[in-house]
This record gives sequence, C-alpha cells and structure tokens, in this order.
Amino acid sequence: MRDLARSSQPGVNTSRSGDQDMHLQGRLLTAVQIIWILVAMLALLVFVVGLPEFYGQIQSVCAGNNCTGAQVPVEQARALEAHGISLMSYALYSVIVVTLSTLIWFSIGWLIFWRKSDSWIALLVALQAVTQGVSSSLPALEHGPSLWHYPAILLDFLNTVLLFMVFALFPNGRFVPKWTRWLALVWIALNVLSYADTPFTQASWFPVFSFASFIIFMGILVLAQIYRYRSVSTAVERQQTKWIVFAFATIILSELVFLVPLLFSPALAQPGSLYNLIISNVSILVLLLGPFSLYLAITRYRLYDIDVIIRRTLVYGTLTTLLALVYIGLIIALQSLLRSITPLLSPRSSLQPSSSPSVTAFRPSLTAVSIATSMTLPGS
Repeated sequence: MRDLARSSQPGVNTSRSGDQDMHLQGRLLTAVQIIWILVAMLALLVFVVGLPEFYGQIQSVCAGNNCTGAQVPVEQARALEAHGISLMSYALYSVIVVTLSTLIWFSIGWLIFWRKSDSWIALLVALQAVTQGVSSSLPALEHGPSLWHYPAILLDFLNTVLLFMVFALFPNGRFVPKWTRWLALVWIALNVLSYADTPFTQASWFPVFSFASFIIFMGILVLAQIYRYRSVSTAVERQQTKWIVFAFATIILSELVFLVPLLFSPALAQPGSLYNLIISNVSILVLLLGPFSLYLAITRYRLYDIDVIIRRTLVYGTLTTLLALVYIGLIIALQSLLRSITPLLSPRSSLQPSSSPSVTAFRPSLTAVSIATSMTLPGS
C-alpha cells in the first residue's frame, strides 16, 4: 500500500529499470573490480610512501610565496614556538589527523566495494572515497622530487574528476538532465589542462579562472540535482539523496562557522595566527561526514529516518547558532560600554562581569528552546 501511495505522488518515478542498468555482470564486472582494486592499492601505496615526506615537509619552514606542499610559513612557525609548540609536535599531530581521516575514507570505500561490488555507481562512489582519503597527503609528493610525483598527480586528478562524476550521476547512474554529460566532458578537459604544465596554467589569471569555473560547475550540478530530485528520482533515490545533501550541507555550514571568528577578530587572519593551522586540521575531521553519508546512502538508507534527523539538525543548529551570535554580541557590546565608561579598565576585567550575567540570562531561554523543540518535532 505504501508503494502504491508513493506511485500516486506527482513527479515521483517508481520505475526500477534504472536499478537493473546499474548492475554489472560477467567479464565486465570482473574487469571493473580488478581496475578498482588496482587503483585502490595504488592509492594506499602512495599514501604510505608519502607519509614520511608529508611529516618532513611540515617540519620545514618557508617564507612568502615559496611555500609548497605541507610546509609551514615562518610566521606561523614563530607563533607555534611562542605558544610552546614545536614543529615536531605539530607535525606529529597533523600526521595523526591525516592518517585517521585516510583510514576512515579507505574503510568506507572498501565497505561499499564489498557490499555493492556489482553496482557500477557504487563502485564509482567507493573509488572516489578512496582517492579522497589520500588527497590530504598528496601535495607533499606532488611538489617533491620523488618518483611518486606522477602517481600522486594522477590520483589527485582522478579524485577531482570522480568528485564531479559522483555528484552528476548519483543516485541512479544517469546524467540528469542529459546535457550534463557534455558538462562532464568540459570538466575533464579543464582538469587535464590544469594538471598539465602549459602556458595556460602559468598565466596570472588562471587561479581566478579555476576557482570561478569550480563555483559555476558545482552550482550547475546543484541545480541539476534539484531537478533530478523533484522530477525524476524515485522515493528510494530521494531518500539516498537526502543523506548526501544533509552531510554536505553540514560540512559547508561548518566551514562558514569557521569564518565567524574572523569577523569579530580580524587578527586571526594574520600570518602569525595559529587559527589557520588549527582550522585546516579541524576541516579534515569535519569532512569525515562525507564518507559516512555515502555509506549510509548506498547501503543503509532505510535504517534511519533521515527526515527526522534533518529537522532536528535544522532546529537545534539554527537555535544554537543564533544564541551563540547573540551571546558574543552581548559580550562585545557590554565590553565596549564598560570601556567607554571606565577608560582605565583592562580588557580582561571588563570581560568578566559581562560574561556571567549573559550566561544566567540565557538559561531560561535554553530551557524554553528545548521545550519548544520537543513539542515541535515528532517522536521527540
């Protein structure tokens, strides 16, 4: 009865012919699986070989525009030293974060391969997860004299192309609308030019052109996915799409949250600030929402009710962000007021009286928000 009800909804295609098209058989399946395993093993080998180079580059200091790979600018190296953190300790911390991230991406990729190895769209998603996992350590080899320079560039190129293809084809393995297949060809051609050492890539305007192209192409893919979701996707495919949208929307929102402190304290953006070093490692961990959402979308999309998770995340996330912004605004306003009244008052002492009343004032608000959210959301 539930399937009949869904089939009566406008804009929902309940045909299952697309599922059959995504499954591989016979020699083609065997060949694709062998290619997948070879690329995955190459990625793992490049990561293991590049890890010592990555660790060594973090401990080397660079200046100005001469920084390459994972090198640390001299201003940030001095800031680390001023806070009692040696380059060796920071390098060890970065290696641990990158290794943890890579292991998770690799594990999710292999799990998808193990459970859905006969579906070519699942293999595509799994391969993208594997290449994404190794991407953090690739710059150390790409900018070094090692023999692994070209395999690292190849994996980086594959990761960029696969990222576009996954978003263009997910979840049913078809280009929707059909003209997006030509967009994929243009994307691949642009990336071939980007990774090739040509006068085109050496031009001063090329970085701006590359960034603008990325924004335009990804924006078109977002619009294409909206059209696919509303007009083409089945009920199951919509559920899969929600998992991906939820994860990547959370990642983008987190990246925007990282920019908020820069608005209140521009000094954090200065070359001698540790903020960029901290955020770069935190961002790697935030990106781990990606592989988990991919795994759930491919294999476990019926296990959890994503609609409830999205509603609760939107409500709690929005309210928490608003309360945090109001709280920070009150502290800054009260601090400025006290400074104007008492010019000799130190910044530290002016902060103390403003913080405590704000916390006390917000306690009833937090209770009201909790009660309102519980009454609003079903199953709370």
